[in-house]
Amino acid sequence: MAPRNTQEFQNEFPEDDGPISPTDGNGIENRDKHFDSDIDGDCQEGRWFCGHTNRSSMKFFEAANKILVEYHKSSYDINKKVVELRSPQQIETEFFDAGVPLSLTDGNNVDEAKILTAMEKTLELGVRMNHPLFLNQLTAGINSVGLAGEWLIGATNTNCHTYEVAPVFTMMEKLVLDKCIRMWLSTPICQPTPKHDGIFTPGGSYSNLYGFLAARHKVLPNIKQQGMWGGPKLVAFCSEDSHYSLQKAAQTIGLGSDNLRKIKTDIQGRMSIGHLKAEIIKAFAMDELPFLVVATAGTTVYGAMDPFKEISDVSKEHNLWMHVDAAWGGGILLSPTLRARLMEGIERSDSITWNPHKMMNVPLSCSMFLCKTPDMLKSCNGTGASYLFQPDKLYSEYDLGDRTIQCGRKPDAYKLWLIWKNSGDAGLRKHIEYAHKLTNYAQQKILESNKFVLVVNAQCANVCFWYLPERIRHINPHTATEGELLELGAVAPKLKARLQKAGGPMIGFQPIPSKGIVNFWRLVFAGGDGLNEEIVDSIFNNFEAFGYDL
Repeated sequence: MAPRNTQEFQNEFPEDDGPISPTDGNGIENRDKHFDSDIDGDCQEGRWFCGHTNRSSMKFFEAANKILVEYHKSSYDINKKVVELRSPQQIETEFFDAGVPLSLTDGNNVDEAKILTAMEKTLELGVRMNHPLFLNQLTAGINSVGLAGEWLIGATNTNCHTYEVAPVFTMMEKLVLDKCIRMWLSTPICQPTPKHDGIFTPGGSYSNLYGFLAARHKVLPNIKQQGMWGGPKLVAFCSEDSHYSLQKAAQTIGLGSDNLRKIKTDIQGRMSIGHLKAEIIKAFAMDELPFLVVATAGTTVYGAMDPFKEISDVSKEHNLWMHVDAAWGGGILLSPTLRARLMEGIERSDSITWNPHKMMNVPLSCSMFLCKTPDMLKSCNGTGASYLFQPDKLYSEYDLGDRTIQCGRKPDAYKLWLIWKNSGDAGLRKHIEYAHKLTNYAQQKILESNKFVLVVNAQCANVCFWYLPERIRHINPHTATEGELLELGAVAPKLKARLQKAGGPMIGFQPIPSKGIVNFWRLVFAGGDGLNEEIVDSIFNNFEAFGYDL
């Protein structure tokens, strides 16, 4: 893509005649006309910063908007490459050659035309995560209505901490939380929403952290003021296949990763109830205080669903808080059919994490912490900052900010509100069920082929498999020798490199050393927009085309 120049920018967006008026026709004061006379000349023109009162900056914004709209329109073009792969050195060179060096060391500025070039180059060399063949992460695709919401959020630049500054966004967040609570708890439409608490967070790691904080606050509320000095030794439990954010949460709250006990999983990746019971009893015997069990609804690799009913029984028996990390699998709550098969008993948990930016294709980031205990978050996290959360202020009872460990908060709920209004319950249910239909189709194709071997049966929208090149197609990975497994494990990195360089399907691979499982592929259907059975067939054909000779 050729670099833009200043003349092209001016030709595309010519300046209007005359200066900007003091109010620019909208009653908005033009600050460019009120700079002190002793300020540098460039500053007087507003040229040191692409600000909102400068006419050129508005022309730039129109041009930038055009670039973004065109990019989004092409997002689902199956004929485009998923990535134009470059090395770090090549990326630096291409930006330099375009007149926009990546480094900020020299401190020099560039004009708007070069900034537009930088935007185009960023999109050109970045990974197209909205591409139908981007199946690498638990996030893929983007809902256009949600994207419009993301742009509106950026345009308003609102901090969603008080009703005073974010009245509409605050109302929407509360109502989206109400709706998601009802989905989690399977509340009939004829019944009122159960009393609850909840908050939108910057991501699933934060939502899981709130689970730890709420659980600890329930068992030892004085820790909030007094700290953990001299108190009982707390311990928590999670699956050995749980997300690494749980370990980070344990470290963050001062629990320590050694006191987050990993529970063994079965061949399908589900938490062992027998081992959980044994570890809890062992902790009590060592004068430790168990306070939390974290189950997972959709583990990162296998997509495994822990046995929620049984974990709830154990938690209640020992008075432990039960949190469910449903960051990935939460979307299943939208489908009564899938929920009945995969998530029985999740409503018995005390709190959950749910990331609509995963299976529901809401633009990043969109995550929730939902909790059954009313006012838990304010009790646990609140400080009552008097300069912000005045109780005698209008509508202060709607303020959300004191529930969180943040101050600045994006109104991420707005994106989900727009999508839900546009799609309705039925539309979202169909979206989730279609992703699982593709999952089942892909799994069946693997079972019918001698080129692929299933690692485990799919539970969530994860299909885990090995690809066998022609020379090792005789190997059965489940009964292979150590030498054969070494050969098989070397296939995925080589094939991944070929696919990346060609801009083909982007799919992740990983081993599970604790189970003796070598590198295998994880095909993830995080939605399914732009995909159909024919395209799924082509994905498997790509494996053979690029990997048959490995």
